[in-house]
Amino acid sequence: MIAADITAADITAVVLCGGEGQRMGGADKPLLPFGGRPLVQHVLDGLDGSVSQVLLVANRSLDAYRQLAHDRLPFGPCEVICDAEPGLGPLAGIAAAAHHLPTPWAFVCAGDVPFVSAALVQRLVGHRTGYTDAARVAHDGERRQPLFALIPRAVMLTAADALKHSESRSVAGWLAAHGAECVPAADLANQMISIDEPSQLRQLG
Repeated sequence: MIAADITAADITAVVLCGGEGQRMGGADKPLLPFGGRPLVQHVLDGLDGSVSQVLLVANRSLDAYRQLAHDRLPFGPCEVICDAEPGLGPLAGIAAAAHHLPTPWAFVCAGDVPFVSAALVQRLVGHRTGYTDAARVAHDGERRQPLFALIPRAVMLTAADALKHSESRSVAGWLAAHGAECVPAADLANQMISIDEPSQLRQLG
């Protein structure tokens, strides 16, 4: 079956805000100030207009994320989902969000990518899969970036099972097993920059 056109109303942003922030001294990285605002605020602002709502997946600082979600309400629904299995990587965050997904598609990204924008979501949406509603993974010109992916709800719902049965708990491996397609996005590679070091906060912020 050829996939029908996907609109913003069909997509929820699943923003992964877990992680231990080891290279940031254990800080909750998406909440660190960047350009005068929390990193994750840039993510939310960048995705405006390309998704209908947002799920923030976090395993600490829940009150701070709930305040962010409350502040986003005038711009569209935003909910905080607790990742009940911290330390298991981003696949656990995806699994936590899957059963709360209110739309047929999820755009999955991390909470520390302040340059992401609607253009990247639209690139994934515009990729024609041909015969199936396959997941779509951005390629930055050097490698696939599995944490910049448009994923159908049916695939999202398999994440919990993959978490139990995969030793690697690899998001890339999980998506590949479900036939994810690669979407060229080298011209948008700057949108896939994550803030991993204190020096980046200073230089890029």
